[in-house]
Amino acid sequence: MKQRFDERYETDTTPSREVVERYRDQIFDEESETNLALVHYRGGEEEFRLGQEYCASGDAGDRATGANILAQLGWSDQTYLKESVEILIPLVNDADHYVAYCAAVALGHRSDESAIPALLTRSNDPDSLVRFGVVLGLSGHEDPRAISALITLAGDDDHDVRNWAVFGLGSQIHVDSPEIRYALKQALRP
Repeated sequence: MKQRFDERYETDTTPSREVVERYRDQIFDEESETNLALVHYRGGEEEFRLGQEYCASGDAGDRATGANILAQLGWSDQTYLKESVEILIPLVNDADHYVAYCAAVALGHRSDESAIPALLTRSNDPDSLVRFGVVLGLSGHEDPRAISALITLAGDDDHDVRNWAVFGLGSQIHVDSPEIRYALKQALRP
């Protein structure tokens, strides 16, 4: 049963496929304000099938779109959680770095511990965007493997990767350890 309610989205009759197509057409346009909030809000079978369809495409932009659809279906109701995670996990190892990034971020939104092993396989990726996605995917997990990876990523050469790993360690979990404190202390150094 849907617990979310937002008047803006309840009265919007735009077909979900149309919203997704508009988003896909502008996915690489940094100035675009097209988003998937309506699709996420609806979070029903049609929206899940759209995400599934796009994730199965041979086109990297489509797969990234599919990952972004599945990321937040049903908002806090987390509709199609298990099914979405099962589709997203293999996309973490996609040959296209942007797709891998989107899948990792989507798994962070889904926050399912079954994704941790796949995320860990990309934690040392040469592409900083992929590592950034991994940080967002692992943040909030109190699993020792996720924490260990975040500690390592808190020393990353990339500014965004490093800062978000520190944020994940310092603000997104309740675990405390000497290793976490050391990583946070190191992050304070110029």
